[in-house]
Amino acid sequence: MVVTKISPIRIQPLRITPNADMSVFAISGSATLDAFDTTAISDGFDPFLTKFDFLLVHVNEHGQNEGSLLQVQYTPLTGPTAAISFEEQGAKIIDSAKAQCGTFKLFVIIKASNNLAIEDMFITIDSVEFVRDPAYCRADPESSSSIIERVELRQYTSQMKTSTANGYSFKKGAEVPLKDAQIQVTMDELTGKLTLHGVNGYKVTRYSNVQDHVFDDDWCATFLPPAPAHTTDFKYSPTKLADATDFEKEGFWIVIGPNFDRETAHDFYTIALKKSEIIEGANAAQLEIVYYKK
Repeated sequence: MVVTKISPIRIQPLRITPNADMSVFAISGSATLDAFDTTAISDGFDPFLTKFDFLLVHVNEHGQNEGSLLQVQYTPLTGPTAAISFEEQGAKIIDSAKAQCGTFKLFVIIKASNNLAIEDMFITIDSVEFVRDPAYCRADPESSSSIIERVELRQYTSQMKTSTANGYSFKKGAEVPLKDAQIQVTMDELTGKLTLHGVNGYKVTRYSNVQDHVFDDDWCATFLPPAPAHTTDFKYSPTKLADATDFEKEGFWIVIGPNFDRETAHDFYTIALKKSEIIEGANAAQLEIVYYKK
């Protein structure tokens, strides 16, 4: 689609107005035609608006536009018109589940013509950016607090190295050959970035405490839950369990084994990174970890 360089379409500024809990975003604004714009309209022609569409994108942390989980609801035009009111067309974004937060960009594409057989003789695009604060997105409803019993956990600290051959056993409390491990941590030699892997049927994910609107339970290695800790202190989404995830000093990670029992917390572990030091000449890092298990 090519935007018409000279167009008689005039779009009044788009506005996004959220309700109190940011579950609904009303879209206001309008589009009209400048019939006196003789640079775009020849004498004797009577243009009309033919169509409008919305495109909503999510702006990621790098400032790049990507697909959005949210959708725009509106009533399309049923025929040619001289003006469009986005409010009258019922334009809004509804997300009662609060599936996605952050920065969004809403585009509106307006088309006009003076020929019913050619709907896009003129095209104009406008956009507006808005933010839904992360605090408004709730934790996954399938968090561990609702699917797991409250079982007391014990705290441990230990040492391990990044390795492609060895891993760590929560059961033995030591580094072990990979075939006996529940987790493995690897390091990118160029960037020093750490990755936590679940091995031998174990899955890992970052906890979702930071999404529950309660800041007092955002645990990390330097801010541990009061003793005794419990399984329900660490919320997580089962749907986000994966073979690997980033591993850094903020937050906690959940490790779930193939024999996980929701009532007894067997094969349930949480781990945080306290310290990481590069081992000179070894292309590896020495890690200090803190973890919880039954």
